Amino acid sequence: MSRNRRGAGRPFTLPKDGRKVGLVIGLLVVACMVPVGIFGSDGDTTVPAPVSAQSADTVEILRKAAEAHGICYGWR
Repeated sequence: MSRNRRGAGRPFTLPKDGRKVGLVIGLLVVACMVPVGIFGSDGDTTVPAPVSAQSADTVEILRKAAEAHGICYGWR
């Protein structure tokens, strides 16, 4: 016995009040994210170079992947 009360083939839709609630929640999330994005960063996009151990690990992983897939991943 199917418990699908919506019926077969009918898309799921929120009740009219549910749409308003979803819109309000969405707007609140965006309103909270905008100031964090603007004021939460000093604008510095500098990424520190990997330490030698990280470089060596990455080279080994990409070497194995290149051998397995026949693709150069561009790490030298």
